Amino acid sequence: MRRITTLLFAVLAAGLPCLAQTAATAPAAAPVARVSAGDGTTLIWLARSAMNGYIRRREPATERRIVGGIANLNNPVAVTLRSNGEFVAQSIKSGASLPVNLATAALEAMRSPQLPDRVTREVLDSLTIEVEVLTRIEPVSADEIAGRFVPGMSGLRLTVGERVAYSLPSASYEFALDAKQTQARCLGQLGLTKSTDASAKWEIFTSMHFVGYPGKEQITEWLYRGKILALSEAASAEKMSRAGLDIGRYLRSNQTKDGCFTAGGERGGLGDHLY
Repeated sequence: MRRITTLLFAVLAAGLPCLAQTAATAPAAAPVARVSAGDGTTLIWLARSAMNGYIRRREPATERRIVGGIANLNNPVAVTLRSNGEFVAQSIKSGASLPVNLATAALEAMRSPQLPDRVTREVLDSLTIEVEVLTRIEPVSADEIAGRFVPGMSGLRLTVGERVAYSLPSASYEFALDAKQTQARCLGQLGLTKSTDASAKWEIFTSMHFVGYPGKEQITEWLYRGKILALSEAASAEKMSRAGLDIGRYLRSNQTKDGCFTAGGERGGLGDHLY
C-alpha cells in the first residue's frame, strides 16, 4: 500500500507541476527558515560543479566561491548519488559554510567504489544528484524523540564524543522507519545498541530535499513531503480530474499479474524516486 501511495504521489507530481510550485509558495507549508525551494537549482549546480572542478583541476571544496544567499548559511548537507535509480553513495558534512559542506560531501561521494576507477565528465553527467539540507536542528532527549518524530519529515543526529551518526528524513520515508527504528539506525552506525554514554547527544531536524536529474535539461525538483496547505488557482477541479484519469491509466498499464505496481521498466527520471 505504501508503494501504491508513493506511486500515486509521484505520478501526480509529474502530471500536475502546478502542485509542486504551489508547495513552494504555500506560506506555512515548509518548516524552514532561510533555505528556500528556489535554492534547489543552485545547490544541485554547486554539487555538480564541485565534482567537475575536481576532475578537471583537482579543485578542493574550500575553493567554492559563492556569494550572498546560501553562502551565509552553515547548514549540514547530505549528498546522495544515484545511477539509473540505483544507490551509489551518500555523504553528510557539517562544520563549515553550506557551500563548502555541500562541495565536500559531493567530492567524498564521488569517491564511491561503485563508480568507475576513472570518473569522467560523462560519468558525472549521467548521475542523479540529491541534496538534502538539514534545517531546524534542535536538541532532544532520547525519551522525547518518539513524541516529536514525524516519519518522512524528521531526521536524527546522534553525537557520542567525536563520533556522529545521521538518519535523514528521506531515509525514514524510503525505508518506512518509525522513531524507534530511526534511533536504532543511528546507534548501529556507531556500533552501539543502546547509548548510555554520558556524552551522547540526540538532535532532531527537518530538511529541504532536492534532486537534480541527468540530461541536457538539467531538471531540478524539490521533493516535498507533507501537506500542501494551499492549492494554486491553476489547480482547478477540471485539471485535478484529468490528472486523476491519467494516474489511473498509468497504474493500470503498470500493474503486474499479482497486483503489484511497477515503474513500467523506466530507469531514471520518475523511476528514481519510486521508493
